[in-house]
Amino acid sequence: MENLQKELKHQKEQVDIQKNMLTNGEEKLRNTEGELNEEINKLKEKASAVVKLNEDLNLVTQERHQLLEELKKTESESSKLPQLQKQCDLLVWERDQLQEMLEGIRAEKNKLEINLQESVDKVLGL
Repeated sequence: MENLQKELKHQKEQVDIQKNMLTNGEEKLRNTEGELNEEINKLKEKASAVVKLNEDLNLVTQERHQLLEELKKTESESSKLPQLQKQCDLLVWERDQLQEMLEGIRAEKNKLEINLQESVDKVLGL
C-alpha cells in the first residue's frame, strides 16, 4: 500500500510538473502569438507604405515622362529657331526691297501726275 501511495504521489508530482510545463508552454505560445500579431501588423503597415510609395512612384514616373516629352518638343522647336531666324531676316530684306520699290513707284506716279496736270493745263490753256 505504501508503494501505491508513493507511486500515486510520484504520479501526482509528474502530473503537476506536466501541468506546469503545459501552462508555461501555453503562456509562451500566447506571448509568441502576441509578438507574431505585432509583427503582422507592422508588416501590414509596411505593405501599405510600399503600396503608397508605388503609387507615388507611378505619378512621378508619369510626370517625368511628360517632362521628357516636353523637353524633346522644346529641343525640336529650338533646333528650328535658326532656320526661322533666317526666314525672318529674308522677309525683312524683301520687305525693305519692296518698300524701296514702292517709294520709287510713288515718286514716278507723282511725276506722271504732275506731267499729266501740266499737259492738261497746256491743252486747256491753248
